Amino acid sequence: MSQSTVTLREKPFKLFERSCLEGCEKEGKEKQTPFVDFSVSMTNSCNANCLFCCNAGKKEFKFDVEAFKDFFDETRGTIPVNKVTFTGGEPTLRLKELHECLDHIRGKCGLITVNTNGSRLAEMNHPAIHRIALSRHHYSDKVNDEIFGLKIGNPLIGSELKFKIALVCNLIKNRIDSAAEAYKMLEFAANNGIEDMSFVGLMIFNDFCRANQIPLESLQFGNDVLCTRRLSYEVPGICHCSNHIYVANNGEIVHYYMRHNMKPDFDKGSRVVWENNKIG
Repeated sequence: MSQSTVTLREKPFKLFERSCLEGCEKEGKEKQTPFVDFSVSMTNSCNANCLFCCNAGKKEFKFDVEAFKDFFDETRGTIPVNKVTFTGGEPTLRLKELHECLDHIRGKCGLITVNTNGSRLAEMNHPAIHRIALSRHHYSDKVNDEIFGLKIGNPLIGSELKFKIALVCNLIKNRIDSAAEAYKMLEFAANNGIEDMSFVGLMIFNDFCRANQIPLESLQFGNDVLCTRRLSYEVPGICHCSNHIYVANNGEIVHYYMRHNMKPDFDKGSRVVWENNKIG
């Protein structure tokens, strides 16, 4: 998985030859190898109130656009940047700063993704974005709103961005917690014109996550006649994931990815994390 490391501001990071989402991220430019990926935290604030949130209780900060731009350019002078993911909190709460960052990195990396709960999806039509990772944790609008503690409804209805939206669904006890429920989520994706989605196991950030985590292996999902497993990866004791193809009832194809991180801070060793205006 890792070829070697690169040192950025005295901190080592793994270099990669491939992405865990290989085959699912069809947009963007062809990647150069080896490379690093970026995860950029725009804010610790969020307009939702998810019980599994990893940012709960974190102090807010003012995002420094110039500091990020300087570090991004410094990194690109050392090693190719494959993917940049803007996250939070809810990154669209810092829409002005987000757009300034997008303007700067446009055309300078392979893939640009924004993670969002969808509450401001209509404002995300920036030409630099290749992919929007839309958090959607249930096929029912009512249940999904209850999970978020925020009325979002279905922002996909009437959206002009469907071609570059992927759904991200957390596996939660009594929500999406079985193969039958997972298939309903895939049908929801297909019926809303979504070609890509992910199922993600909760990481243990708090007691809610501990009590409601659904391990991927308990689903017994993804190896029957409705699905084809394409690729599978594992870092023993840290993370395991797999890529699949699903044929929906309406004949549409949905590519989906399943991931279970056993260690909450795994990403900090596998990608460049920029948070609180410095390397995380």
